[in-house]
Amino acid sequence: MAEAKINESNLSAMMMDIDHFKKINDKYGHERGNRVLIGISRSCADMLSDHDEMGRFGGEEFAVLLPGVDLVTAVGIAERMRKKVEKMSFNLNEQNVGVTISIGVAQLAGPGMTLEGLLDRADRALYRAKELGRNRVETFSG
Repeated sequence: MAEAKINESNLSAMMMDIDHFKKINDKYGHERGNRVLIGISRSCADMLSDHDEMGRFGGEEFAVLLPGVDLVTAVGIAERMRKKVEKMSFNLNEQNVGVTISIGVAQLAGPGMTLEGLLDRADRALYRAKELGRNRVETFSG
């Protein structure tokens, strides 16, 4: 964050949530739900560069920081992640179960913005993606 501000370079953030994850935990149990979390997080992390950061933000939500990445490029990365997860299938209790993710994307806006502010914008975009039907990517529009 500090580097992006000093160098006036791009920094984008994504907030990602597994759609209807509670249903997976309720129906198949937390151990199998953890396998889904691990599978999705590894699959998405594999799509990031060495400079990017991804971590579990809470529950089934993940935050991603993309230094040097503008909003358009970040949306492209998010869309590729969404499509990759949509094609995944998990064997849970002898059933193949598909999952989807919703992603909100935001870009650092000005030297006064904090990391919390950037993540809040990405989170608001995530909630819009959920409100508009899930399994989609939305950007922050203030």
